[in-house]
Amino acid sequence: MLAAVVLVGSLGLLGPRAAAHMDFLAERRAYAQHHKMSLDDCADAMERRGFLRRAAEERVRFVRDLGVFPDHWQDIMEGVQDGPSQSPLDTDHSDKTGHITPTTEWEALYEQFKGTGRSGTVLAPDLSEGPFYIEGEYITRDVTFGQAGVPLYLHLGVYDSHTCEPLPAGTLVEIWGANATGTYSGVGVDGDPDNVHTHFLRGLQPLSDAGSTWFRTIFPGHYASRTNHVHLLVHVPDPAATQTFANGTVAGHLATWTGQLFFDQALIDAVETVPPYSSNTLPMTKNAADVFLANEAVGGSESLWDPMVEWAWVDGAQKARSGVVAWIALGVNVSEARSVEVVGVYSG
Repeated sequence: MLAAVVLVGSLGLLGPRAAAHMDFLAERRAYAQHHKMSLDDCADAMERRGFLRRAAEERVRFVRDLGVFPDHWQDIMEGVQDGPSQSPLDTDHSDKTGHITPTTEWEALYEQFKGTGRSGTVLAPDLSEGPFYIEGEYITRDVTFGQAGVPLYLHLGVYDSHTCEPLPAGTLVEIWGANATGTYSGVGVDGDPDNVHTHFLRGLQPLSDAGSTWFRTIFPGHYASRTNHVHLLVHVPDPAATQTFANGTVAGHLATWTGQLFFDQALIDAVETVPPYSSNTLPMTKNAADVFLANEAVGGSESLWDPMVEWAWVDGAQKARSGVVAWIALGVNVSEARSVEVVGVYSG
C-alpha cells in the first residue's frame, strides 16, 4: 500500500516550505562553521589504517564489475582549473587522470582513486530530505525499474566525521531522484494519477566494511526551480531502527544525514541534449540559480564543502549516450539521529 500526497502543477517547492528549508540550512551552516574539517584532515590516519586503500580497492572493483571501462576520462571544461580559490560551481569535476581498461594495473588505479578527500567535508551539511521522500524502498543496487535515461553509476563512500573511520558495515544508504522528464515516483502528478503507485529511481544499499556502496540509476532530470540532483539519506547505523514490510521494502525511521548530490553544469548541459531529457518541457534552472546548491557551494575557498560528484563518461566518444560513472566521499556526524519527513509509505 502506498499513501502519498498529490502535487498540483509543477514539482517545485512552495514558497513557505522553501523558506523553512533555508532556515534549516542556515542553522546547519552555522554549526558546520564551528566544526569545519575536511576529509583531507583525516587522510594520514585513513592511509595508516588502510581505509583509503580499502576504499580504492572497492572503487576499482566497482568499475571493473560494471563491465564498462571509461576510455576517455576527459576535461570537458577546457581552461577551468581546479583550485582552492574557486567555488565548487566554477570547478571542473570531470576526471583528468587518464583512462581505464580491463588490463589497467591496480596500483595505477589506486593512485587515481585514493584522493577522495576533496569530495567530502566533515561535517557534510544536511540539505533536508525535501518534499518527495517515500518511506519503504527495496534494497537493490539497480534502481532504474525500467526508466529510460543516461545510465548513472554512482559510487559512495561514507565516513564518521569524528573518528575518520568508515561507517559500520550494513549501514543503509538510500537514494532517490527525478526521472528524465522531472517526475518523482510515488507521488501523484497532473495527468498521471497512477504515478503514485510507482517506485522507480528509489532504493537502498548497505555499506561494505570499507564504508562504500554503489547504485545503478539514471542521470536525474530537472524540474521547475531545481537543478539536476540526487537525494541521499544515510540511515543511523542501528538495525533496530529499521523495519521490513510485507512487500519486502525496508524503512528506516531515523537518519544520521540527509543531503543532495549535484553535477557540473557542463555535464548537465550535455545530458539535457539527448532523449528523453530533451523532451522535458519544465523550466530549467541552472546550478548557479538553484537556491539549495548556491547556499552551500558559493564562497570560493570559504565554501564548507563541495557537493559536486567527481565523474567520467563511460565512453568519451559517445559521451552522454554512453553513461556516467560518478563518485563522492562524505563525512557525517553519526551521533545525529533525527526523524525524516515522509509524504508516503510503500509497504505492500
